[in-house]
Amino acid sequence: MRRVRDGVIKSAVNGWRITDLAADLEWNVLQYRPEIVSLNFGMNDCTEGAEGLAAFKKGYHDVLRRIRSETGAAIILHTPPGLLPLAPTRQDYIACYVQAVREIAQEIGAVLVDHFANWEAASKREVMVYWQSDAFHPNEYGHRAMAHSLFRELGIFDSQSAVCRLFVP
Repeated sequence: MRRVRDGVIKSAVNGWRITDLAADLEWNVLQYRPEIVSLNFGMNDCTEGAEGLAAFKKGYHDVLRRIRSETGAAIILHTPPGLLPLAPTRQDYIACYVQAVREIAQEIGAVLVDHFANWEAASKREVMVYWQSDAFHPNEYGHRAMAHSLFRELGIFDSQSAVCRLFVP
């Protein structure tokens, strides 16, 4: 895209839930005054089960409201990727949290990158297993698949670019 002066700041923390981001929003997001904020929550949150779903939705809305009011940033929301059947603490509730992210994106007019749907399609093609390091962590190929999904959703996928030519099974 020849946007050589763009900067990307990754402030994600392994294992965090939306409540963790809410508690540390100034440091992790707001101090940078971003133009675009890309968030991927739900994978760790879903271990709270059905009882945690309402708090997840409220917390996500609160975080997004604060980001928008303090920065005016465009928002990109990502659903978590799919799971292998070896993640019992997540398997029972991940679909509910994915649906919540979809609904939140629609409610606030955010771009939605639906990794979960893409991984379900990959599972039917029997390739999702090649995208996982374990039951719920994407490996190199999974991260490539996620990047390709993001680029496609944003309309910037270019099959001639070095990044988009990286192999994904």
